[in-house]
Amino acid sequence: MYDTRDMNLMKDTFARYEHLIHRHYLHELSCLPSITPAFCEECIQILEIKLPSDLSTYNEFSYILDALATLDETIGCIIISRHQKLSLYIGLKGDCPPALSLLENGLLQVFPNSTFSYIDQSSSFLDNLFDPHYYPCLASSVVVPNSTYSTCLLSQFIRLMGTHSDYVAFFLAQPICKSEMLNCLNEFYDIYNILSDFSQTTYTNYKSDSKTVSNSTAKGSSNTSSESITDTCGDSHSHSHNSYVNLSSSTPLTLITHRARTAPRPNNDGKSASSSYESEKSIITQTSTANLSPKNINATVLFNTARGKSSTNSSSRANGHTCGDSNSLTSTHGNSMSQTNYHSFSFSSPNKSVQDALTFLSDAILRYRTLLQHTSFCFGSYFFSPCYETSIRAAHIYTGLCQSSYTLSPNIVNHWCENNAHYASIYKCLRHFVHPEFHLPNTELTVASTIPILSSEFINNIYLPIT
Repeated sequence: MYDTRDMNLMKDTFARYEHLIHRHYLHELSCLPSITPAFCEECIQILEIKLPSDLSTYNEFSYILDALATLDETIGCIIISRHQKLSLYIGLKGDCPPALSLLENGLLQVFPNSTFSYIDQSSSFLDNLFDPHYYPCLASSVVVPNSTYSTCLLSQFIRLMGTHSDYVAFFLAQPICKSEMLNCLNEFYDIYNILSDFSQTTYTNYKSDSKTVSNSTAKGSSNTSSESITDTCGDSHSHSHNSYVNLSSSTPLTLITHRARTAPRPNNDGKSASSSYESEKSIITQTSTANLSPKNINATVLFNTARGKSSTNSSSRANGHTCGDSNSLTSTHGNSMSQTNYHSFSFSSPNKSVQDALTFLSDAILRYRTLLQHTSFCFGSYFFSPCYETSIRAAHIYTGLCQSSYTLSPNIVNHWCENNAHYASIYKCLRHFVHPEFHLPNTELTVASTIPILSSEFINNIYLPIT
């Protein structure tokens, strides 16, 4: 009995889910080393703001925050409680000079009776405010501000903190890149699709019996008879007869000539012609005549006689006779039987941990789709005080007030004391309007005590009826 699915895949995917959703590592930030980036001297402009008590239109100020996020401005809201007096400051950090003018006009438009003043020495103001030697303890809260209260969240926070404690509440919101949010959303989709296959654990057991019977008979017979008779008769006759007679004679001869007068041959006189011819052809034997001029010559006379006879007679006769006979008989008999018995049963049981994870992932997907459709910030809240317990109390009061039905991310409070090796570097990051980051051991990942929020949720950290 076994589960045919890849259980290692489920474990790896579940680990990704825990890292992205529950983020249990946030409980141990005070034990992790802080990363101190190289800061450039960017100008941070600070406004001290005083608002009237009637702020029925404060939600409209979220539009101003959206505009500042479009200009890629980091917004810091600072509340200082000192000597039973509250002061509200808004700081802007960015490369867009019109941002401060946009904030001023937005305040005057939404809160017509509001007043504000510039902090000329903003650098000195921030150095004094984020002084680790003056504040022995720093606390942070990871929580989404509750936007469902009918009254201002910070009004309740001030009431619960009282006026006898000195402290600083710093709320830092940095615009989030849409591509970064989209990458997170796609990763949620991927985890959800994988875990959906493991929402139930399925076990299967099966048994198989197989029987095969085969019987085969083959019979073959073959008879072949062949007869071939060939009669060939041939007769050839050739006759040839040749006869040659050679006669060779060499006889010395004497030729006697003299100039004879030759009369012209008459045209039709045969006698004159015959007389001249006889005179020229007078040849006598070697007995010389005294009054003739003899000449001796040798003459050879050759007589050849050849006779030949050839005859050929050819006669051929062929007679062939071929006879063939073939008989073949084949018989095949086969019998086959196959029998299979298959028994299987399976059952499933719900995987509660995976089903709960799918519920959280559904909420996370809905949340991040909302963040993509609106302006969103990477938000962190920090509290520090000259008194150790005041910093801790402020962080937990704020966390308790912010809790709502949204439970996608855990509500976590961390604190650092002055004896922490990274205490000063955390203050240095906050002084430059940068969220502190921490290095996870045995990995190359860095994490921060932040959470993504909407501008309508951030507005509750700015509204403060100061009278």
